[in-house]
Amino acid sequence: MITGVIALSEYTIAIEYGAGPAFNAFFVGEAKPGTAQTATGWRIKRITYDLNNNATNIEWANGSSAFDKIWASRALYTYS
Repeated sequence: MITGVIALSEYTIAIEYGAGPAFNAFFVGEAKPGTAQTATGWRIKRITYDLNNNATNIEWANGSSAFDKIWASRALYTYS
């Protein structure tokens, strides 16, 4: 698993993705700059892809793009 955080003017972007054929999804989170990864205020999406690296699905944590999630809890949400 590889993670990174990018600070942009409007949002901080956090990305987590894995390596190898067994991991076929990655997560992208957005929050206002300064929002802790353990604080509420993130919107999180999961992007899945096939073995040819083609994106196949984009789903939101708990089915919502609202900024009410916690980045550190991204693996605990359901995605739709």
